[in-house]
Amino acid sequence: MKDNENFQFSTYVENDEMKQRLLSYEWIVIKDTWTNCPQSIYNKIKNDSTIDYFLNNNPKYSSKNQSALKGN
Repeated sequence: MKDNENFQFSTYVENDEMKQRLLSYEWIVIKDTWTNCPQSIYNKIKNDSTIDYFLNNNPKYSSKNQSALKGN
């Protein structure tokens, strides 16, 4: 990879959950560690996922939506 290509993937991916979230937004993740998502957007996605978790806005974390997610 050329140096200018490395610069395009300058945001470090902290964990697998963030990797999956970035991929769901169609950002590219290379070597399971770096993404082309700008740091400011990465931080926004990370912050929003934390807020969703604590406010129960994400159906993945909401117990009332678990049966709907399972197809029951």
